[in-house]
Amino acid sequence: MSADEVAAQLGEVRIAPGLWETSSRVLDVRAPGLPVELRQKALARGRSVRGCITPEQAQRPSANFLTAQPGADCAYQDFRMEGGQMGGTTICRGGDLPGEVITEVTGQYGPTSYAARIQTTTRGMPAGADVQVMAEVRGRRIGPCPVEQGAR
Repeated sequence: MSADEVAAQLGEVRIAPGLWETSSRVLDVRAPGLPVELRQKALARGRSVRGCITPEQAQRPSANFLTAQPGADCAYQDFRMEGGQMGGTTICRGGDLPGEVITEVTGQYGPTSYAARIQTTTRGMPAGADVQVMAEVRGRRIGPCPVEQGAR
């Protein structure tokens, strides 16, 4: 699929503007010779961020969850986002990537929340090792955007 075909599907998606909270956590990490301490550290790490989605941004949702990398040559396979279900595969090469990065996304979405599992396989790492990471990402609208101080 082309980036334009993916953009056309995203053009049909509607999300609610407001303050959103997104959290992510690593579920599994696999790589030949990966030290136990590094694996445990990756699994223990979670991340949560908040950000405002403006009405203008809500009209044009971003494909950032597809993990396309700036400067990389990316192709999309079997991308779909309809009826509250999302999924697809992105394959990227070049740019600052160490090799080929294959990202598979499956999940659900709605106007005020989403949840996805993302499996990333990086091929062509130093010493020829492949690295696999399974992660979970969740987002939800938690209210209106705060009014900036001094704004009236």
